[in-house]
Amino acid sequence: MKTAARQRKASHTKIGHRTAKPLPAMRHRTAHRTYPMYLALLEMNHAFDNAVAGLEEAGRLKLLRLEYVYGAQVTLESVRANANYNALASAGDREMHNAYRYDRRRQKWEDSRKDPEAAKGKTKARQR
Repeated sequence: MKTAARQRKASHTKIGHRTAKPLPAMRHRTAHRTYPMYLALLEMNHAFDNAVAGLEEAGRLKLLRLEYVYGAQVTLESVRANANYNALASAGDREMHNAYRYDRRRQKWEDSRKDPEAAKGKTKARQR
């Protein structure tokens, strides 16, 4: 197995006596983006999964009575469901706003690709 240093060295290409790093891949404007709210929601759900798994382990090891483990699991799942519902409700409002904004941008772009005379007529019709 190669070490990290060897892998970095192997990934460089030689140009004369110097080595150059490979060019980074071009990131397109429409490339995958990471949204903090969705990452936080993912991490929160992982934390709930870990808590439920911890309760199951405590029940298996007989640290807690199974009826208490079950009650705590049901409570955690209820809290998780409510947290997800509220987070997604607020995200839905934002997503609706984004959909409207991007639709307007798309329409503007489509209008710019059309015949200039037709675009002028549409602009005059909007002003009336």
